[in-house]
Amino acid sequence: MYKLKTVYKLPSSVFLFNLLKLFALFLFIFLLMGMVFTESHETIAFVFDVLFISLGIISYISYRSVSFSIDKNSISINSGILFKHSISILFNSIQNIDCTKGPLSGLFGLSTLKIWTAASSQIVIKQGKSNNIPDGILTLKSEDILWLKDFILDRKPSK
Repeated sequence: MYKLKTVYKLPSSVFLFNLLKLFALFLFIFLLMGMVFTESHETIAFVFDVLFISLGIISYISYRSVSFSIDKNSISINSGILFKHSISILFNSIQNIDCTKGPLSGLFGLSTLKIWTAASSQIVIKQGKSNNIPDGILTLKSEDILWLKDFILDRKPSK
């Protein structure tokens, strides 16, 4: 489905999905602020508009800054606006692949692929509780995620 050694951008439905999540969050905050500050609806609406537009622009720039490429032995994920982050994950070092699709992402036909390796940087321990962070996260169309998962598993050496 994807050509090897080609850099790919995320589909536009990922941006629309993230924008809808952002809008729902701001609507919730707006309703909470409206309950607390009942006299100044115009001020709250103005602040809401400015924040929503600003974060919408940042969300778009962030969406445009994510790319990935697939090689026969690895996947590389690049991201970042000011500080660029690039990770290349060898297929033979992958411990687990997790594919998820929520109800909202399902409306957009999207799924999320999380790639786990045995890296110690994945485990963050804070106040006695551990939080596991995957090495790579990609949100793509569901059929692309399934193809990518199968592609990775087919190239992973069996033990």
